[in-house]
Amino acid sequence: MTIHILEDSALEYMILSKKLLKGGYEPQQLIQYKWLRDLLKASVSVGDIILSDLHVPDSNGIETVYKIKEHFPDNRVIAHTGSLLQEFSDQDRARFEFLIKGEYETADLVKFLNNGRSH
Repeated sequence: MTIHILEDSALEYMILSKKLLKGGYEPQQLIQYKWLRDLLKASVSVGDIILSDLHVPDSNGIETVYKIKEHFPDNRVIAHTGSLLQEFSDQDRARFEFLIKGEYETADLVKFLNNGRSH
């Protein structure tokens, strides 16, 4: 399994990748994209996870994960955001998984990725 990470902030990517590596993922399992257009051109296998910031240079807000899910309907798409869940509609919260930046430890992140949805 590969984790495709859409994150344009070098600092946020470094924090996330350090936690993933500490949690047992291998460097070759992590692929970073800074632009949504690059992710949408990528070869993503069924079973891969897409972890996406909501604010990148060529997309903004919840529409980012809607575009990803439309392009990769069979993949797990997780919104990685600094926003509070209350900022999203009930429909958005039901359709996507959310991981709040800075609100989890390594063990929580690994458990979340391995076990699926956990609000």
